[in-house]
Parts: sequence; C-alpha cells; structure tokens
Amino acid sequence: MNETVIEKGVTGASQWLSTAWGKYGVRPVRIDYDIAGFETAVFSYCTDIISLQGSHQRYLYGPSSILVAHPDHEYVTVSDLLAAVDG
Repeated sequence: MNETVIEKGVTGASQWLSTAWGKYGVRPVRIDYDIAGFETAVFSYCTDIISLQGSHQRYLYGPSSILVAHPDHEYVTVSDLLAAVDG
C-alpha cells in the first residue's frame, strides 16, 4: 500500500477530507487482519510493526480497545486480558 492509494481512498470518501504527510510519519503498513471471530478496524496511528523485518505475517493484537490506549486514564479490564490470552 502506498500514499497514493490512501489519498484516493480519503478524498473519495468525502469532499471534506484531505491527507497531509509530515516528515515524522512512517509509511503505511499492511498487516494481516482476516481472522475468524475477531473484529477489525482501520486506524491512523503508529506501531512498531513497521520495524519487523522479514516476509512473515503481521498482526496487531492486544487486550481492551485502542480507544482507551495511552491516555492518562488507560486501562485494560481483567475480562479483556483473559480473552486476549485465550485468543
């Protein structure tokens, strides 16, 4: 995936959307996501997945929700943690 594909998707979704590429960003990273029983979503944030070398599959997986990750009130419920361990 490259910046052109992302720009077409963004500008095609709404006339009110645009893209901006900063010098501190990282290139888009395609990760594997089609796993039965798991919800998927697309987000714009940075992950260290880009640092993984090789041709293996890449998954971004963890307990809780990205919506509560990294603020001053970040949390993971015990039930979410157990569900992540069970897979």
